[in-house]
Amino acid sequence: QLPAADNALLAHDHTAILDALTSGLGPGVEVRRGVRATEALLDGSGRVVGVRLDEGDGGGGQDVRVPLVVAADGIGSRLRRAAGIEGRRSDYPHRLVSFELTGADHDSEDFSAYLTGRGLRLVYPLPGGRLRLYLQAQPGELRGLDEDGFARWGEQAVREVPALEGLSEAVPKAAATRQLFPVARFLAERLAVPGLALVGESAYAVHPMAAQGMNSAITSAASLAEQLAARLTPSAAPAARPGTPQPPDPEAVDAALRAYEEERLPVLAHTARTSDNAARMVTDLSWPGRVLGRRAVRCTGANPRLLHSITYNMAGLGPRPLTPLDQLHQIGLLPDPRAHRVPSE
Repeated sequence: QLPAADNALLAHDHTAILDALTSGLGPGVEVRRGVRATEALLDGSGRVVGVRLDEGDGGGGQDVRVPLVVAADGIGSRLRRAAGIEGRRSDYPHRLVSFELTGADHDSEDFSAYLTGRGLRLVYPLPGGRLRLYLQAQPGELRGLDEDGFARWGEQAVREVPALEGLSEAVPKAAATRQLFPVARFLAERLAVPGLALVGESAYAVHPMAAQGMNSAITSAASLAEQLAARLTPSAAPAARPGTPQPPDPEAVDAALRAYEEERLPVLAHTARTSDNAARMVTDLSWPGRVLGRRAVRCTGANPRLLHSITYNMAGLGPRPLTPLDQLHQIGLLPDPRAHRVPSE
């Protein structure tokens, strides 16, 4: 239902995505892998002017001073804390188990989340004929299980879903690839302070079911680049050495950071709400949550207008906020006379 250029979904290995992004960097960019930024450097006014790296001669730290720091260091970001940016983190009352399957009898283009009596079952393809499988588990449900125990638990979990029954032989074979992890959502109160911008999960994290992490990281990075490009011009001052570019004006950098935050923070806040609602529809196992979640799934699926709006938002093309009336339509409390009025774009 989405525009032709946006009606596909891509999944890839994390390292391959990083390699693709790195390959587009200019010749003047130095890449250092495996180096940790331990803290942000501040000047007398409180502006971030660089980072301290956990490397250097003798094992000591190395200070790197730069006109702009982009903190993309995850939900537990050290740089975000060093810059004094607060945020709201909420943990979901369940965990996820992931398996990586090979040689499975399953549609190689299927990217689906399944609602079950025991929570989420999510499957999506990866290159090389592999599949990633996420299974919801209660916090203490898997305590003490060894590899054989995980194999039996995973096999039973997919047998409960007719569409996934073809994975029942592949899951036990993939028990050694299992990963068990908690799930949280997070939204920073700000995206920037003078000299520093947040991108990716340092600013925003959602449930994996929503598939919004990489989307939002890339669109945020693009927004930041556009705001910087619109305000930064090559300096007319002579360079200290021929061929050495002058650093950008700090005031212009900070103006771009303010514009970046103004543009992206409302979008991320809306996407966070949409993603959380979608995750809870499938993962909430309380009695009220299961009743409302199933009604919302059924009613949304039967309403082309709402389905289009939610798909548009989840694809990162939004926001198209749902009104309170839309939410009543979504859980079937009121009929929707506009249900078949799907937007043309």
